Amino acid sequence: MVALAALKNGYFTIARKISLETILQDDNYILPYQILSYAHFLTNNRDTAIEYFLKLANFDKKNTETYQFLVGVSYYRKSDFTSSILYLAQNKSGKYQTDTLRYLIVNYLEIKEYQKAIESWQKLLGQTDIKNSDFFHYFYNVFYKGYFSQNKTLYETNEQLPILYIQECEKKLGIDDDVCIYGRI
Repeated sequence: MVALAALKNGYFTIARKISLETILQDDNYILPYQILSYAHFLTNNRDTAIEYFLKLANFDKKNTETYQFLVGVSYYRKSDFTSSILYLAQNKSGKYQTDTLRYLIVNYLEIKEYQKAIESWQKLLGQTDIKNSDFFHYFYNVFYKGYFSQNKTLYETNEQLPILYIQECEKKLGIDDDVCIYGRI
């Protein structure tokens, strides 16, 4: 518990040291592995975080979805978009569904898999916890970046999706919301 308190208070080195000592005493205890994985994740040690998250996914079966999601996020932050997609795509449902779709979208955009980004945007539009930043991100990528880059692929692939995004934006945020106005311009 001391290691957990150290982690929560930002003492990552102390948390790692105590956790490693605890693992030497009992390598079946999950908490030290969780602390190590999160400490490495929070200090940008992505490779080590991935290693611990993968161990946890095999070790702590009831939280596999969480660890797979965090592996996907770690790979995204390492700019390994293909590996990120591999792990994120395994999360088909559950509490990380909306965030998974968000990360899939940015991954697909990075590797220029526009059709898959559009499919993920379609799924995201159906989520109940969609936020104004999701609408802005869509409008920015489809309209603004598409206009200035002269790459209209995101718009032309599915011309109904922008209309649906504007309608849903107005329904969820209100017709006078700045994000919705941005989408209509």
